[in-house]
Amino acid sequence: MASCADCPQNDSPGQGHGFVEIIIRNQFTVDNHFEFSTKVQYREGQRLLYYLERAADADKIWRFGSSYFGAELGYSIERFNGLGGSVEDKTYWCIMDVGTDTPLPKGVSSYVPSNGQIIMFNFTTWDKPEGSPCS
Repeated sequence: MASCADCPQNDSPGQGHGFVEIIIRNQFTVDNHFEFSTKVQYREGQRLLYYLERAADADKIWRFGSSYFGAELGYSIERFNGLGGSVEDKTYWCIMDVGTDTPLPKGVSSYVPSNGQIIMFNFTTWDKPEGSPCS
């Protein structure tokens, strides 16, 4: 069930009136399936990394690890809950727009979600014959 991280009781200037929902899902590894979702209050112009940080501040299940690749590329999310991608296993966290079932065109440092948007971080492999790149 989704909760709302960082949702105040009353509105303040500059705050949105909606939310961005974030899902982390692992149906790839056999022994560690999980799916968690949360809603973070929408704030116009905030990048996806902002929403991940608010979720992690509210609940430790949302702790994530990242690497920074400079101002041009920004951060890459490498793990959630200790589960990280690997070159050997050909696995990674694919970031997708649930509404369109497509990967996001940008990463967490530059992508600005829309009010009400649902974004999934799906643990998957790049070594598959066909189908959605994030499934």
